Amino acid sequence: GQIICSRGFDLDMGYRYGLLALAIQKRFPVNAILGRVNMLFYSCIYGLKHSLKDACPHLDRNRRLSLQVGDTELASLGSNSFYLCQLDTQPIPILAKMVQRMQDTMRLH
Repeated sequence: GQIICSRGFDLDMGYRYGLLALAIQKRFPVNAILGRVNMLFYSCIYGLKHSLKDACPHLDRNRRLSLQVGDTELASLGSNSFYLCQLDTQPIPILAKMVQRMQDTMRLH
């Protein structure tokens, strides 16, 4: 889905492929790719049809799942995506707290 969307071939088809990947992953869960499928969809494809603020719960869940399976690289990327989406949805006074949380999260990895 991401390749189709990023090359500008067909955004709707790329979105549908992303949904298909999520459905396959849900039907046949494999911990090794669990976080990667979710990360690609919610950070790169989901925004085509939805507001980024709607992706925040999915990205946060993905970050937590990645940590649970020991994929710290993906958890770190997920943290960045989660907090960047938060920047678009939160009032300015909350930004300083989020930057601090990002720094704290990155220190864990």
